[in-house]
Amino acid sequence: MKRIALILGAIIATIGVIWLTIWASEKILNAPHADACATKPAGATHIVYIKDAATSTRTTTAKLCDQLVITNQDPAAREIAFGQHDHHMPYDGIAETILSRGQSLRITLRQTGTYEFHDHFEDSVAGFFTVH
Repeated sequence: MKRIALILGAIIATIGVIWLTIWASEKILNAPHADACATKPAGATHIVYIKDAATSTRTTTAKLCDQLVITNQDPAAREIAFGQHDHHMPYDGIAETILSRGQSLRITLRQTGTYEFHDHFEDSVAGFFTVH
């Protein structure tokens, strides 16, 4: 009987440790992070034009805190989204935005890695940006 009580106590303690670890991880991952770009001077500006149903450059390489400007020069409106088509992931707080002819989207490159953007209406209009 004591053996069963010891085993049961160990199981309950293990479950408690697992729950506490999950809870603490969520608190750490969801905590607001300091914006490294808020204290740095503005970086370079990288411009991508959309014209004739294509982007002016397929890949842009930039540094952390640089700016990326996507400008629509086509007569058709473009719904710019980040991530793969149908699996959008917000970047710099923007999930999707519609750009009419002559409108631009400016984002600050606050996350390192390689990211895709595309026109949700015509996903062949796409590009990538890599932030170091």
